[in-house]
Amino acid sequence: MRDSCVSSNPELIEASGRSLRLWSLIFEATIWLGLFRVAVWTLPFRRVAALCRLVQTRPSEDPDMTPRTDVESPWVEDISTALRRAADRAPWKCSCLVRSLAGYAMLRRRHLRGVVYLGIARRTSGELVAHSWLGLGDLVLTGAGNHHVYSTIAIYRPASRIPR
Repeated sequence: MRDSCVSSNPELIEASGRSLRLWSLIFEATIWLGLFRVAVWTLPFRRVAALCRLVQTRPSEDPDMTPRTDVESPWVEDISTALRRAADRAPWKCSCLVRSLAGYAMLRRRHLRGVVYLGIARRTSGELVAHSWLGLGDLVLTGAGNHHVYSTIAIYRPASRIPR
């Protein structure tokens, strides 16, 4: 009789391992989203940025300093997915800024150099709207849907080199 145990099938082991990792990332994302929701509501943004050790650079001074290994990290896709799922299910509204900061914190914990972008655009009604997105090299992890419509006004990078 053939053993139908999960441990006998390497594909199932890999799938269940990834699923467990994704659930733990969703839990972590929920915590970060809640913390940054409170921080953004109660503190000036310059203080939130300082707590995250982010420094502002101008778009014209923005060389891409993201190591190729960061972009190719196996964490990147799972973090993006976890943030989206946690934000969609959170009992509070998760703004684009809160999602960007939570994603930045998750990347930083894994020694990856995320970049938080802030942009503005004018609607057809003349109203100004703001947007934030999280980038890592050429990838956009959060806020990717329409980020190209916004003019980048500020870029926040890690203040110091992230230790490896």
